Amino acid sequence: MTNSSEKRKGADIPDIIGPRLPDVFEIDEEEFEKYAKIALLLFKPHRKPEHLLDRKTKYSEAFLEFKGTEYYRNSQVERILFNIDQYYSGKRRAKELRDARKEEQVDVGGEISGSEDEDYLENNDTSTDNNSDT
Repeated sequence: MTNSSEKRKGADIPDIIGPRLPDVFEIDEEEFEKYAKIALLLFKPHRKPEHLLDRKTKYSEAFLEFKGTEYYRNSQVERILFNIDQYYSGKRRAKELRDARKEEQVDVGGEISGSEDEDYLENNDTSTDNNSDT
């Protein structure tokens, strides 16, 4: 489909080209304002952009009010936003696991971490030459 919206079981969702929604668990107030604005643009029914605010001065206030509506709870909006948040949760968890694995792997200086490898190196030290051929 080449137009700017896609049908999803009764909900029109605009296809916005650009960065993903910010990670809601790791954002400051300014980033939450951006998150709220994008979420409202995507999911709140409106005819004009100014209808998104509903007499509010901030997108974050309008978004929190929108979350309390029956439309939000009964449509797919809540599930879709939850799935977006899960993307970031999975990304954070993968980074934690990757960092933990890096700590167990070969160090840049050539040292091998891990108890079995350290025992092997201690017992088979090849860095000193104990030959008495001279």
